This record gives sequence, structure tokens and C-alpha cells, in this order.
Amino acid sequence: MTTTDQTDRRTGTDRILELFSMREDIVVVTGASSGIGQAAAEVYADAGATVVVLGRDRARLDEVRDAITAAGGTAHAYAADLSVPGTAGDVLERITAEVGRPTVVVANAGIAGGGSYRTEDGAIGRYTDEEWSRVVATNLNGTFETVRAAARVLPDHGRILVTSSTAGLRTDPMVSYAYGATKAGIVNLTRQLALELAPAASAST
Repeated sequence: MTTTDQTDRRTGTDRILELFSMREDIVVVTGASSGIGQAAAEVYADAGATVVVLGRDRARLDEVRDAITAAGGTAHAYAADLSVPGTAGDVLERITAEVGRPTVVVANAGIAGGGSYRTEDGAIGRYTDEEWSRVVATNLNGTFETVRAAARVLPDHGRILVTSSTAGLRTDPMVSYAYGATKAGIVNLTRQLALELAPAASAST
């Protein structure tokens, strides 16, 4: 391969990457201390976005932030329990004041909520009110409050992404009652959200 060929290839790659550049964006990712949330934060940072990782585990969030920074990205960490009413709104206001106005919010935070009906404690006759309420507070209520707060602070061209699960679309013998129910609720919450917000987003593009 000639030097010219190498230059053309590099230039072509740069042009493609430029199409996906997010250097002007501030992206908030909830549930970002591990799993899908951490991976999403890393991808956004690779695309040039300023990333805010949000979750309950301060130590793990700091590790994720530091790893992104070490790789050349820009990241901030905020510890917050989104199952507590009012927390999502408060923390997004803090982020807006301290980091800048988010343009993307990824509502990803969620917990499993115990075993499926195949486990002793996961059977319907033994599944406790406490476990049900804990999962609903995190998965469904926390997602609702996150998207509501996001709708208040994002610009018209902003984007809200919501993580659910295939367990929200069909039965799944591997997950808890509360997990399946909340993930199904999240699916329809997101559909309803799109009915309201999609026209404004389309008009701004």
C-alpha cells in the first residue's frame, strides 16, 4: 500500500468518525457503574462527548470516570439513588449548573429484584412486598422521574434513551415478577413519552 493510499484511507475513516462526533454533547448515563450503562458511557466518551456517569456506587463510578479520563475522554461522576423521590430532578439540576446543560440522557438504572418463580423466594406465594416495592421504586419510578426531569432540562434537539429488556416484551422464566412487570411498564412509558416528545424533536432537526 502506498503512502497516498494510507492517507486516503485515514482521511476516509476520519470523515466517517466525524459524522458520529459528539464533541458538543453532554451525555448523562444512569446506572453507569457497570454493565450496559458503563459501556454506553465509554462509547459516548469515545465519540467525544462529555459524559456524566450516575449511579449509587460512588467508588465504582469514580473508577468508570477515571478509566474514561485515562483513555482521553471527559467524564464526571455523580452518586445518587434514583429510587428516592425527587432525586432525579435534583441531580439533573446540579449537573446542569456544574457541568452544563445535557443534550442526551440515558435512563438505564435498574435492578433484578431477586430470583424467578423457579427459586424458593421468587415464587408468587413467597415474593415479598418489600422486594416488589424496591424494584418498582428503582426500575419504574426511577425511570419515570429521570425522563420527566430530562424533559425539563434538555433542549428541543435533545435525546432521551431508555433501557428496558426483552422481559418487558414477553414472559421470561429467568427473571423476577417485579423485574418483568417494571420492564413492561418502562416499554409503554417510553412509547407514551415518544408520542409527546417526538414531534418537537423532529421539528428541531
